[in-house]
Amino acid sequence: MIGCETKSPNKKAVESNVKSDTTDLSTKTTIEVVEKSGEPYKVITEKCNCSDFNKFKNYRYYDTDLSFYNHNLSGNKSDSIFKRYSSDSLRLTIKSIRFSMFDTIPEKFSVFENVEHIVIESRKNISCLNNFPNLKSVFFWGSQIDINPSDKWLNKIEGIYAEKSVVRGLKSFSITPNLKEIYFGHARLEPFPTDFDKLKCLRRITLGAYRGDIDLSKIDLALNPCIERVEFNTWYDAFSGIPKGIDTYRTFKLIINHQKLTKEEKEIIKAHNNRNKQASP
Repeated sequence: MIGCETKSPNKKAVESNVKSDTTDLSTKTTIEVVEKSGEPYKVITEKCNCSDFNKFKNYRYYDTDLSFYNHNLSGNKSDSIFKRYSSDSLRLTIKSIRFSMFDTIPEKFSVFENVEHIVIESRKNISCLNNFPNLKSVFFWGSQIDINPSDKWLNKIEGIYAEKSVVRGLKSFSITPNLKEIYFGHARLEPFPTDFDKLKCLRRITLGAYRGDIDLSKIDLALNPCIERVEFNTWYDAFSGIPKGIDTYRTFKLIINHQKLTKEEKEIIKAHNNRNKQASP
């Protein structure tokens, strides 16, 4: 194998008294503090301008069109699969591939030019994901991965998933502006970037049984206009606090469970979820 070179509320329908207006100049997000029945709350005027995308088969890492293994015991099998699917129009029908025990994906696999989802199972770093121009999502399973922040695939990726993995090197979400879904289960992103507000297209984030160290109070969900579902769940002492932007009367599902939650924080989460129920049709 040859390796490659290394619904914002309708303010007119509410009798309200606008108390102040603040604008985040870097993101053009406008937040108005409004009084309703004597209770102050926030209205976010920035709208979601990102389309959704179909997540890949409910995170199932093993359910791909093709699988290739980089070890001697399965070498002949992987070679025969490659020859069968790469020689004719079948190669254009392949949308997902699993690569096991690769550190460099050989350039020959770029013949599968319509691949949208890749599963990586590797104890080493991985390179050459740039060879797939239509890549939309990546799943790391049982992997120890150091991401190269200069890789071009990061700029176009829409979903990143990880289980039983450690992913390092993604120091800023500014290099993944098109991310719409984040899922980490029994895994961690190290370090977790501090600029969560850069994820303007993010719809869903799940950090389940998360391992790491994240101060959730540094996250302001008011600055993520597309957000639909948020889950921060751990029993590994990985979180502290709760995110800002929960008091915005927006209808997104919120699940937060960790050992450091205070009684007051639990009441804020409960109030948000009660508002969601009342707003549901």
